[in-house]
Amino acid sequence: MLHQNMEKTSLFISFFSEMNYFYISFYFYSLASFIVRPVERRIEDLYLSIRSLPRGTLIVSFSILSSLVLSLEFLFFMDCPLSLDLLTYSFVLVLLSTLLSAIVVSLLARADNRNPLLNLRRSLYLSIYSNAVIFILWAISGNQFTRSLFSISLESAYSFSIASPILIRLIVISTLLSINPLLQFIGASINSFTLLILGFSLLHSESSLLTGLIISLLLQIFLYIIFKSFISYNIEGVENLELMKGFLFEWAENDPTYIEEKLSQLSQPEKIEVAYILFQEETGKIKGGVIIPSLHPGPFRNVGSSNLSHQISHGLEEIMGGVFLVFHGAATHRDDAPSSGEVGHIIQDISKAIKREKRFLSRFPYPKQHRNLFNITTFTAHNLSFSFISQLNCDAEDISHDVAEYLEDKIGTDLVLIDLHNNIGAEGKPITLGDSRVSVLEKIVPKTLNVQRARQVKVGMAKVRDTGITRKEGMGPDGVSVTLIDYGDLCVVLLLYDANNMTPELRETLERYVQRYLKENSGYRNVIPLVGTTDTHTVTAIGQGVTYHPLGNAVDHGKVLNATKRCLNKAISNLGKSKYAVNRIYTYVKVLGENYNILKNVVVHGVSSYKSFMKFIVPTVLFLNLLLLSMFSL
Repeated sequence: MLHQNMEKTSLFISFFSEMNYFYISFYFYSLASFIVRPVERRIEDLYLSIRSLPRGTLIVSFSILSSLVLSLEFLFFMDCPLSLDLLTYSFVLVLLSTLLSAIVVSLLARADNRNPLLNLRRSLYLSIYSNAVIFILWAISGNQFTRSLFSISLESAYSFSIASPILIRLIVISTLLSINPLLQFIGASINSFTLLILGFSLLHSESSLLTGLIISLLLQIFLYIIFKSFISYNIEGVENLELMKGFLFEWAENDPTYIEEKLSQLSQPEKIEVAYILFQEETGKIKGGVIIPSLHPGPFRNVGSSNLSHQISHGLEEIMGGVFLVFHGAATHRDDAPSSGEVGHIIQDISKAIKREKRFLSRFPYPKQHRNLFNITTFTAHNLSFSFISQLNCDAEDISHDVAEYLEDKIGTDLVLIDLHNNIGAEGKPITLGDSRVSVLEKIVPKTLNVQRARQVKVGMAKVRDTGITRKEGMGPDGVSVTLIDYGDLCVVLLLYDANNMTPELRETLERYVQRYLKENSGYRNVIPLVGTTDTHTVTAIGQGVTYHPLGNAVDHGKVLNATKRCLNKAISNLGKSKYAVNRIYTYVKVLGENYNILKNVVVHGVSSYKSFMKFIVPTVLFLNLLLLSMFSL
């Protein structure tokens, strides 16, 4: 599943953002011992422990400190006398290169439609890590042993070191900014050319400095060309690096516009089904409803239809009033919408259908349950059946819409599948056509159909969005929603949590809690709780070290029970006789379709290619750089 790859996504994003230079610096360090060894796990741990950038005076202090340390190292290997005047001169020039390069890059970002990805703070961080790379390469090339080994002059070693960050800076700037290549090169090389002034002042041979810089510069450009051919590729007219830029906009600035624009180019319109159960009060006012779209929440955070449940419920509540619960329909990640705008079209179509609804019935059907690998509870209405499916053995992740259509055809009835998505397991896989579990559904779903009993019911509906449970704890913005259906001798409770799946332990706890609470406080003898999650993807890719937390995994269960109790009480307080209507509408929206794999492939290809590039190609070319310098050293 796509959300299971979000940790890799976040790591790949980090290559082009704050932590990029930690990664590259470690690979340059491997050159010192002429050993290329896998250090990915160490780097990933470092990334996870240092997620956010320092701010304000702290990052300025880092800039000053890195400049001071680098200036001291320059003087040390140049065998210059450590006088205050010389140290001050060296420090001022290094600090100037640090600040000037940051200012130039941030100005280039402003020229690129005020691109926030390389603001002054991030540009300063870029300069700090440029200093770190120079520090490492100067330590490698500037010492007597390396210069003797390669027969290079001190001037050539200095040129080699100050040119070393150009590749890194060029990769970052060209990836994040859509500006003229010449301006990209200026932003990438300005700190190197500023430091050249220091070399002219303290070293003896200007010609050797320039020769070394030209050779190193050409090899850095050569490396960049290799990088572009090694990493970059086109996906149906969209560059993969453009997709990564879109990821960064969302990741760093919480702005999904860019990535949604690119994903929309990869998407095609498809027919989407939306079923609903609508409840009407005796006054004729809409009390609320249960919405089941065959659109899938995804792909992650607030991109596309990730916030599907909250977006639809909130939109309908603003238009229609009442309370709306948006359950997970028969859909997989191929049914992710590329932009939230597509969800907006669905909201308009649903609201129009609800406003046209005229036929409300008084007698609501009783549910019928059956357990065998799945726990299925079906309400068979006059023209449409709704099967709420709980996957008991934790091995299912989604149910594809093809399976729903197949079951309708085989069983011979109009059927809507609701995936309660409430039983997370380690090896969860979608149920698609050809899966052995389809035959199980084919056998047991009919056993829950054709119930003739129905009666007038009371309905109570409520939603609690201010649950006190954060997204990092697994709760999305739509919180907890409840629909109580009171038959008199039976109470069915639809409990929906805006979460991406749920631990079996919490589901069982909630089921027992709801049964006990309603029996003790409302006198119901028979209670059927149907506990589900929306599969919201707003809770994915927001933490460190994990892609997301299913509800119950990172939150105190007492907090969930407390929010549930509040929601139950609100629903009980507005119980009243209700009529109902059911319907199924169809609309066309863009979905990723089979291209949803592109997101995963971008990550897999990008990570493997980037690591191979940094582990093998970069050290090889740097080694070649030193050999060429030895040939031209004066």
